[in-house]
This record gives sequence, structure tokens and C-alpha cells, in this order.
Amino acid sequence: MVTKIAVVALQGDYDSHSRKVLEYFRDSKVFFIRKPGDFPETVDLIIIPGGESSTISILSDLSRLGERIISETEKGVALFGTCAGSIMLSKNILNPGRAKPWSLIDIETERNAYGRQVDSSVKEIRFTSSGRKFTGTDSMNGIFIRAPRITRTGNGVQVLAESEGSPVLVIQNRIIACTFHPELSDGFDVYRIIESIIVS
Repeated sequence: MVTKIAVVALQGDYDSHSRKVLEYFRDSKVFFIRKPGDFPETVDLIIIPGGESSTISILSDLSRLGERIISETEKGVALFGTCAGSIMLSKNILNPGRAKPWSLIDIETERNAYGRQVDSSVKEIRFTSSGRKFTGTDSMNGIFIRAPRITRTGNGVQVLAESEGSPVLVIQNRIIACTFHPELSDGFDVYRIIESIIVS
């Protein structure tokens, strides 16, 4: 099966996401998306990378890309957001700045909750029993860069992993929000979860 993956390339490290998914989904095709017309006819997964959530929000509003992402999600396309991407997916942002979330997953996020760029760190990620069903492992190291914190999860949200008592990887239906950067880590634990929702 050829997996068609759309990586939003407005801002942030979308190249790292492209390399990582091509490494795991060896028969996949990656499309860099900057405007609605960049989407292929069909797509299996959309990735919203990390970066600066206010910038992603403003650029996606100008290009109307946010509307297209919401539309694709309503069709059932799987969606994966990391760091700033998880902020854009959230229902509410405690300190939004100029970011306007797309309200696609019932979580509340706090931007830059772990500090500035210089406070970036590697933390232990502990998978919950739900996460272990997908990954088959207990833990991994997660890279946090100006990371948001998930401060609330709704009833329909399943926590797949936690770090220091906070959810860091959650899923609702076919949408995954992740506050760290698995595209920069060794291993493919998070990508096994993504694969499972693509084929479900």
C-alpha cells in the first residue's frame, strides 16, 4: 500500500517530518502543502509540524489552508500534530497569542509551558496501558522544544503517554496530538500508533 502523506510546510521543521515518515512508511509519497491546491486527490495522513503557532495560524488563515485541513479531517483523514501542531489542533489555548486553534481535538493547551528555546530538553516519556497496546514498550525519550503542555483532556480523548504527570501524547478518533518531537528521536514508537490509525 502506498501511503500518501501531506506535510504542512508553512513553517517549522517539516523536512525532518518528511525524512522520518519516509524512513518508516517506505512505500509512501510525501506532499509538501502550503495552500489548499497542493493537496493530492486523496491523502491518508496530514502532519502539522512544530514551529510557531501564531505564524502557522496567520499563514493558514491567509491561504485558507486551515479550512481545507478541517474539511479533510471531517472526511476521516488521519491527522498528526506535533508541538505547535498540537496547539493548532486543540479546542482551546490558555495563552493563545495570535494563534486561533482549529478545535479538532478536545484538549486545552498552554503555549511554551516548559520555557523558552534555551530550556529545551529531553524527558522520559511513559506510555500508558493504552499507548503500550500500540507500541509494545513502556517508555522512550522525548525531545521538548518550547513545548506546549496539555492542561485538559475531554471525555473522548485517550491519553497514550505522559511525562512528569502531564499528558504528552493523546488521541481522539483519528487525530493525534503530541507535545514533543518524535521526528527528531530514534525509534518509531509514535509512528506505529500513526500507522494503526491509518489502516483502521
